[in-house]
Amino acid sequence: MNDYLNDFRDFLQHIRDAEADTLQQKRRMILANFLRRTSLEFSGQADLVFSPALTSPEIRYNVSFGNKTTSYIGGEAVRAYFDKTHQGSTAAIAIDQHLAVADWGLTSHSVDVRFVTGAQLADEGRNISPSNDIFYAEHTPMVLVWYYDDNGALREENNMLSSSTLKKIEPEAVPTPYDIAAVARSFL
Repeated sequence: MNDYLNDFRDFLQHIRDAEADTLQQKRRMILANFLRRTSLEFSGQADLVFSPALTSPEIRYNVSFGNKTTSYIGGEAVRAYFDKTHQGSTAAIAIDQHLAVADWGLTSHSVDVRFVTGAQLADEGRNISPSNDIFYAEHTPMVLVWYYDDNGALREENNMLSSSTLKKIEPEAVPTPYDIAAVARSFL
């Protein structure tokens, strides 16, 4: 298993360990939801992410980058945003998590890592050599603040993204979507 997959496994294990170490029932329920949602998302099972047990029908997503915040309100709008951000062949993981849970929800500081080619970055308007043979890991620090309802379903997700950095990596360091999904499924 490569370093990125190990880091992703550590990210998910951190959630599992926090759930096991938490004494309060509501907080364990929130952490269990967070682990299940995250594992389903990264294993390509979006339909299950939006089940009523995990996601409130009145869900609200707020995505902030710099001074701009875009809000998606209601299951249909949130699902459309979710599907748009998960389309295509780009592999992505989350790593380096710092997590805190309370009765209202949780906060997480982590790094989203998206694996892309120079050609994909050039298509997005980046000043990068448009090569399909050069791979990059795009690291984006993010803070999540998630609010849960009394039944443990996510009712509001706030994602605050910071500027990303690019790191050129060897092709063998890029995990495949299949490998990422296999790690995620191991936590379901």
